[in-house]
Amino acid sequence: MASGLFVLAIAVIAGYFVVGLSEAIVNGDKEGFFAGSARKLGEITGLTDSDRYIILLQNSNEIRATGGFMGSYAQVDFKNGVIEAWELQDIYVPDGQLAGHVEPIGPIEEAFGTGEWRLRDANWDPDFRDAAADIKWFFEKGGVDGVDGIIAVNLGFFEPFIDRGFAQSAQEEIESNFFPGSHLKRNLLFAQAKKFLENTSKIKMLARAVNQLEAGEVLVWFEDEALQRKAEVFGWAGALGGYKVDYVYPVESNLGSNKVNCCVSREMEHNAQVKWDMATSDLRFSWKNEHEEDVYRNYMRVVLPGEAEAVSVKVDGVASEFDERKIREFREIGFWAIVPPDAEAYSEIEYRLPLEGRSYDVVYKKQPGYAD
Repeated sequence: MASGLFVLAIAVIAGYFVVGLSEAIVNGDKEGFFAGSARKLGEITGLTDSDRYIILLQNSNEIRATGGFMGSYAQVDFKNGVIEAWELQDIYVPDGQLAGHVEPIGPIEEAFGTGEWRLRDANWDPDFRDAAADIKWFFEKGGVDGVDGIIAVNLGFFEPFIDRGFAQSAQEEIESNFFPGSHLKRNLLFAQAKKFLENTSKIKMLARAVNQLEAGEVLVWFEDEALQRKAEVFGWAGALGGYKVDYVYPVESNLGSNKVNCCVSREMEHNAQVKWDMATSDLRFSWKNEHEEDVYRNYMRVVLPGEAEAVSVKVDGVASEFDERKIREFREIGFWAIVPPDAEAYSEIEYRLPLEGRSYDVVYKKQPGYAD
């Protein structure tokens, strides 16, 4: 498959499918727009059998590792390259079908105390390849089988087209009247789709899809190994990437069950001192929470080179315990950084990195869903 065609294929999936689901509602025509786009997609990607894609709609105002809390999703089923069925659904529907018990990740249990890990929190891993595997597993346990691809789309995708007043009032209504199994969120998403799509061109949406793929704000994962390799080559798979010497990837997870990230800003400072064959780094993160009521309950992680050694972590000047784990060829440092309403907080991390004859160099990676 030529690279140019692959680019177009993913753009169609990430752009036309997300938008197309809603546009079909506006037009009341499932076959018109969908069938044409789907046939083109089938020709490009070679979809000839039955395929199922999940499109995750992530709310970056409740930041999570892959971009935001997975409040809703679209399921698109193909047969012979043509869309056979689709639906827009609340994440709590398959989440509530999960049978059995899954031991929770430490920070998730500490935050929610439910004694279990659920689909809604499955996008935990900062490498989307691993997070997608977890998400697929949870979907299957929740009765959604045969997932061939997962696409994560962040709230920012829709910002150029969204009616902010409607979005704010809709969010307030969802939060005040929501309960698991409620159709309110789905109905409001449909209403929002109708409102902005009536005056939005597909060309602009497609251009936005390509832009967001390149910016790492739309992430893709495929069951098909050949497609997955292509996605990784193009930098669209949400992989951690690579580095020559040093690597710094800050990853925040809002575990406060709120949308406070609308009002949180962060700054990072990194000072590295090289002496002999060792680089000693001081990382400082500072947050400002301008929300008047909500606490930013952030489980902060920093992904570093695998050979890095964490020396200390301080939060607001006080020594803090921290977790460590290996992720592929990287090392992850994790700790709590709590920012009260209308307040500021900061953390300091010191780590050492053996240079082994290399000249110092550092790669910084930006978290999906996080404002520049």
